[in-house]
Amino acid sequence: MKSIAILGAFDRHNYGDLLFPLIIQKGLLQQGGEYKYNFYGVVESDLSRYGGVKTRSINKLFDQERNDKEDVIIIAGGDVLIAPWFLIYKYISPPEITPIFNAMERHIPKTLLYSVFPTDIHNNYYLPFVLSKQDFNVNVKIIYNAVGGSNLGTVPFPSFLENHITKCISTASYASVRDQSVFNWLIPKCKTTNLYLMPDSASLISEFFPKNDLYKLANSNTFSIINQYDKYLCFQVKNDLGTKYLHDIVQQLEKVYLKYGIPTILCPIGIAAGHEDQIALEKIYQSINTPCSISNEYGLFDIMAIISHSSLFAGTSLHGAITAMSFGIPNLGYCYISKLRGYLETWGIPELRECIEFTQLCDKLEGALTVNSKLLLNKREELINLTNGSLIKMVKIIDGEENITTGINNDRDYRSPKSTNLHYAQKYLENENNQYLWMIDKVLDLEKKVYESNITLSEIEEIKLMKFVSIYIKYKRIFSRRITKRK
Repeated sequence: MKSIAILGAFDRHNYGDLLFPLIIQKGLLQQGGEYKYNFYGVVESDLSRYGGVKTRSINKLFDQERNDKEDVIIIAGGDVLIAPWFLIYKYISPPEITPIFNAMERHIPKTLLYSVFPTDIHNNYYLPFVLSKQDFNVNVKIIYNAVGGSNLGTVPFPSFLENHITKCISTASYASVRDQSVFNWLIPKCKTTNLYLMPDSASLISEFFPKNDLYKLANSNTFSIINQYDKYLCFQVKNDLGTKYLHDIVQQLEKVYLKYGIPTILCPIGIAAGHEDQIALEKIYQSINTPCSISNEYGLFDIMAIISHSSLFAGTSLHGAITAMSFGIPNLGYCYISKLRGYLETWGIPELRECIEFTQLCDKLEGALTVNSKLLLNKREELINLTNGSLIKMVKIIDGEENITTGINNDRDYRSPKSTNLHYAQKYLENENNQYLWMIDKVLDLEKKVYESNITLSEIEEIKLMKFVSIYIKYKRIFSRRITKRK
């Protein structure tokens, strides 16, 4: 049985980071991958009481003397491409140390802070979650799973670190990134045949943890809160923003209740240093004068349950929004978080793509609540299918069933960001034994309706199938061959 190292920020209490190892295990298994897993964080940890996993220290990943060396290293996801050691240590440090890190950020240039790395782990190991196979004395495959780098190319970042990122992505066996802006930045620099634009793998949450199953997985206290209301707004905010905009937030939540009769459940999602949602949400809870509850349960399934049973999610958390999207729940993201803006611009439905300010919540709520549920469910299906396609690709690479080409290929006609997923879907249509065959029937049915004038352009947008029509037009012979084989 192949041994796989899963590397990520699983050693800090943040909802999204705790999700990744669970999703990857279940996702690879669903696609036929049966492997042995070892989990690595920056430090040894055990957050299993919150639904997470036990992690080994990253030092052990580079320990060439141990017997259980992995064949594959998967960087699990998250905003890891520009996560320097300084920030990672800040997020896993005790809260009382946070002011020291903040003071350093104010007085020391970031280009210097971000260049610091622990020399005792590995030479020139500048970014804890950015690796290449050249970092190891044994032959390993490196896979990047829908990773992010929200400020890549937009904030001051040492050029040698940018070069390090592009080198590692270029030599990876497979790499996917989760938002368009990061993809746009990487493509001309990496010029690799193995880079794809894919949704965050947490899009599969509702597949692996259906809404009804959460009654058994979440704490009973969580459902005591949920069951108080027929409908409610799930609200979250990180501490620094919640504290700064406390008055505006409270005012808007009260207006939502007075205008629409919708109470609020305050749901902490990021507990670790640098997030500390629970602090700001407690201040909101103490200040608000309309019906409101606050959750003091910080487990994965408690958070999942509160979001999935809500009428709408509003917050600064990217994985709060991704969870809502996976369950077909409308969501409103706040404009202060670049990775949230980038993801919604890439994968959100048009009606909910634009992020808002705290003072706009009540005004934007009605539009969000009246979004056609078909749009939300079709988007859910699209994201799940793309994520499963990415996992199929990963299993094939892990099992050695697919040739790996890395580095620059000067003869290649590099695909543009807009055509990436078309290319990806078309490639999978060539394999008659995978789930993408369902696209053929949908494309043919859609084309028939278009020619018969039984469908309008707005409906085409609604069901999000124009991309597959484009594939059909360009690769009609491939479709025809597959249809003949199926008959």
